[in-house]
Amino acid sequence: MTETTSTGAAYEVEDFDAAGVLVLLEDTETQVRVAERARLNLVARWCVLHPARTSTGQPAAHATWSETGERDVLGCDETLGGDGAPLVAAFCAEELAAALRVSPRTGMQLIADVLNLIHRLPRVWARVQGLQVPGWRARRLAQRTASLSFETTRWVDEHLATRIGSCGPVTIDRVVAEATALFEPEHQVEAEDQARTGWGVRLSHGAVGDWVGTSTLDAVGDTVDLTRFHDLVCATAEELEAAGDTDTLGQRKAKALGVITDRLTGGSGGGGGGGGARRGGKPRFYLHLDATMLDQPTGLGVVEQLGPVTMTKLEAWLGGTRLTIHPILDLNRIDAVDEYKPPAWMDDQGAAPGPALCVPVVRTRLQVLRPRPHRPLRPRHR
Repeated sequence: MTETTSTGAAYEVEDFDAAGVLVLLEDTETQVRVAERARLNLVARWCVLHPARTSTGQPAAHATWSETGERDVLGCDETLGGDGAPLVAAFCAEELAAALRVSPRTGMQLIADVLNLIHRLPRVWARVQGLQVPGWRARRLAQRTASLSFETTRWVDEHLATRIGSCGPVTIDRVVAEATALFEPEHQVEAEDQARTGWGVRLSHGAVGDWVGTSTLDAVGDTVDLTRFHDLVCATAEELEAAGDTDTLGQRKAKALGVITDRLTGGSGGGGGGGGARRGGKPRFYLHLDATMLDQPTGLGVVEQLGPVTMTKLEAWLGGTRLTIHPILDLNRIDAVDEYKPPAWMDDQGAAPGPALCVPVVRTRLQVLRPRPHRPLRPRHR
């Protein structure tokens, strides 16, 4: 395959070894930056040629963004460029987009990035001109700062211009967040309040039919509180390892939640998933279990609204836990009776919760009709 260098010399790709390929890659990167710079400069010239003014100098309709990201001259006041960037004429992006073979919205984004780089990020723009920063990286910064004030953006420009060529998105986001908090503290307060509305702890047992004795606990809250709790979980996991627990770190951290719960509630200790400390607290589950399964290593029970569970998992749950055992009911019993009043076994069976009697979220119980004493109707007098 034949290619050309930045000096115009032709070469065959297959003729070069590893060292030669690296040299050509450096030359290719320079060509890419030159091409990007040329495109950005041409877009800048296009903006100069299409100001939002008439030939007599009177203001004219200017290009804007709509809420969906498309141009809507009459329905939106948000200009393409940010605070401090000049206006450009309405409908000027369509011809530009057609020449570049991209969508109108992509053309509008390109115009917006160039305007913001030239007028809001001049130091970064200068490094693009010097081929020290690739155009795509400069455009990313322009888009990240598009909604910030002119003063805030200039601060970002000053602090990132000399190192944007090597820093990644995380560094850029951190500097932008710092600038926003420094120059627009009301936005920071609003963001913190908005984030607080999402605080909560949610327990999920997974989709119906997928549960295998493992659940998920999600927590969203104050950074300091969650960090302290995570440190406690890690410390407890290290204690389990020192006590001889051979599970992985992730498994020990999960079991540490049970250990911490025991210490707070006075649980008796034991292990989740075999080994370690026992669960504290008093969770309530309805377990459907056939007595013939108790002595089988592969025996199964069914936890209502969750799914099947092995005897091994059940033994781990019950180890060291105080239980109250009620008489077992056979919910598959279908005996018929010849009397109006249901016998005791049928009354208990109807009142017992079962998988067929449950709907999501709401737990229901079968209502058994009971006989009422007969009361003769009183005659009506006219």
